[in-house]
Amino acid sequence: MGIIGSIRKHSWIAVAVVGFAIIAFIIGDLNKNSNRVPDLARIGSTTITYQHFNELVEEAEQNYKNQQGVSQVPAEVQNQLREQVWQQLVGETLTDAELEKLGLTVSPAELSDMYLGTFIHPYLRQTFTDPKTGVYQTQAIQYYIDNFNDLDTAQRRDWAMLEKAVREDRCQQKYSALIARGFRYVECGRQEW
Repeated sequence: MGIIGSIRKHSWIAVAVVGFAIIAFIIGDLNKNSNRVPDLARIGSTTITYQHFNELVEEAEQNYKNQQGVSQVPAEVQNQLREQVWQQLVGETLTDAELEKLGLTVSPAELSDMYLGTFIHPYLRQTFTDPKTGVYQTQAIQYYIDNFNDLDTAQRRDWAMLEKAVREDRCQQKYSALIARGFRYVECGRQEW
């Protein structure tokens, strides 16, 4: 009877300890859930976040709106753009790691040749060919190169995206050519070409 009486006298301590433990557990759980948004995916050693993926999707939607001259992107096109961004992200992540290992890059001289030289890249030819005359306008390219810092934000963004697409496509062409030569080497029984 003495023990029960002692517990009754000091019961507020037990209630305070249990209450503190419950509050600490709830606060810890709330902080854990609110601070950490799970990542979208992990491709090789690269982590893809929801935020990065959504930024790329928004950029693709903005490009679509600009190209089509519309203010809204239809739902079916949104799904296609999301899928396209995902496939591009996976491809770039996997390919970029291999390109880096191989040391495949696009030199400034090569880039200049694709802009103004003999081997004009198809993306540039499509963008900078006068529809009336069918003539590739090197002066327009030169203007963008020379006056990049003076362009408005939209023009700088568009030029940067075009340049990135040209670089990536050229690196992909080099990589594909390397793979094709490797297969050809194996098929020829390791003979000289």
